[in-house]
Amino acid sequence: MDRFSAFSEAFAHFNSKGQNDVGLSRKHIIEGTKASLKRLQLDYVDVIFAHRPDLQTPLEEIVRAFSWVIDQGFDFYLGTSE
Repeated sequence: MDRFSAFSEAFAHFNSKGQNDVGLSRKHIIEGTKASLKRLQLDYVDVIFAHRPDLQTPLEEIVRAFSWVIDQGFDFYLGTSE
């Protein structure tokens, strides 16, 4: 059996149309995670990364959104970069 780890990231969409399409708002994190899973044809990823800081969104909102995504079983761990 092949084994692999799946990763995804959250921050920006290249075809952004509104303020919730960029950054780490709860809406963007949840909708972006669901969209990534659909594109990847997976039920979950192992790690989702907060690709860069979002100074416009309160840290508590970011952490609660990622916690919700993990609680729903969409991913197992949160990572950060940059």
